Amino acid sequence: MGRYVWAALVWCAVAACGSNPPTCSATQMLCGSTCSDLNSDNANCGACGSACSSGETCLAGLCTAPCATGQIMCDNACADLSSDPVNCGTCGTVCDQSMSCAAGHCVCPAGQAACSGVCVDTTTDTSNCGACGKMCAAEDSCAASKCVAAAPCPTGQMMCSQQCTDLTSDPVNCGACGVSCVSGTCTNSKCSMVGCNGALMCLNDCDPSDATCPPSCTAAGMITTQGTTLLNALLTCLKAPCPTTGGGVCDTTSKSFDAGTCQTCQSNAEAMGAMCASQATACMNNMP
Repeated sequence: MGRYVWAALVWCAVAACGSNPPTCSATQMLCGSTCSDLNSDNANCGACGSACSSGETCLAGLCTAPCATGQIMCDNACADLSSDPVNCGTCGTVCDQSMSCAAGHCVCPAGQAACSGVCVDTTTDTSNCGACGKMCAAEDSCAASKCVAAAPCPTGQMMCSQQCTDLTSDPVNCGACGVSCVSGTCTNSKCSMVGCNGALMCLNDCDPSDATCPPSCTAAGMITTQGTTLLNALLTCLKAPCPTTGGGVCDTTSKSFDAGTCQTCQSNAEAMGAMCASQATACMNNMP
């Protein structure tokens, strides 16, 4: 009986009787009897038993050759921190497009300074005149790092957007800065009014993203009374197949309103211009 007990003890010792395998963390895996990080373990790189060759390093589960002298591994790629604009000084430090990386620092071209992370010429920049953050007055300029007051305009002119202009005749500053004439003509500080033809051309030239353009084309004093009447008649005719009220296809208050469907409807209506031919002809012929 004694020899059977002895045999059982020998078997337990060999088979690690009663022992439990180690518990690995969430980022490790059990390889044999040892927990291993497959992302960085040179002996188990990417998989248990997959060993890297001599001189290689396990990075992100891949055996990678070492970087050249003076370089370091950044995001699985070798980088020279002294000159790499996307890893300047440290991995992940990105220089602004206006800068370069020198000696591990983001630097501006000669003659420029970094203001809020952007290179500017402080000798001419009106927002950073002579030093970062030193702003010149709206109409002033910056020369030789000093704010220079805008030169006075000649008699009868006024400064608009840093340019002298005659408000009595300037079609883009008629009577006041920023008042643009639809007709393209300014006389005695007043815009010459246009007929339906001019207003329609103005509307066609409007940028779809500029919500202020259409109203300016038909503003009071810009279009004649008759031109307004003819334009409204034409627009009403074109919109008739696509009603904007009563649950119509272009009724924005309707639950079933769809901007794409409305736009398609209006485009089709405009393409069928024959049904509004008389209104269109009357509008095109109405010129001051």
